Amino acid sequence: VHSFPHLADPERAWLALPDFRTRLELAVERTRHDGLPFTLHRLEFPGPPDAVDRLRAGLPHLLRASDFLCPLPPRHVLLLTAATQDAYTHVRRRLLAAWEEAWRESGQSPPAPPITDLRAEMAGPEDAAEFLSSAEAWLAGPAR
Repeated sequence: VHSFPHLADPERAWLALPDFRTRLELAVERTRHDGLPFTLHRLEFPGPPDAVDRLRAGLPHLLRASDFLCPLPPRHVLLLTAATQDAYTHVRRRLLAAWEEAWRESGQSPPAPPITDLRAEMAGPEDAAEFLSSAEAWLAGPAR
């Protein structure tokens, strides 16, 4: 049984809160059974709604089928990746380029403001409780 099947339709990468919570629980199980590391990113895109909406529209197409997204209005996104921070470098480059493009397309003067990226990492089963605690705090709403 595969906990993280590949998705045929990239649009399905956006998950509602209950489905995202299920993916978090599956990530914990996968780490316990297979030792697969996961990282949860809480991304904030500061700027006008049009720039954020433009970025969100294309975001699923920038990620792998094993990455999962959950929007947190107004400017946050949770991104669950089956990867360590080192493997995230390529995704980060794509995110930055897409943010710059969305910023320009929304009529803003470059450069786009920096993306805030908070992380919760689960390298092994011993990290599961802290990982889930961070996830629940972020799912409850953006910190002010």
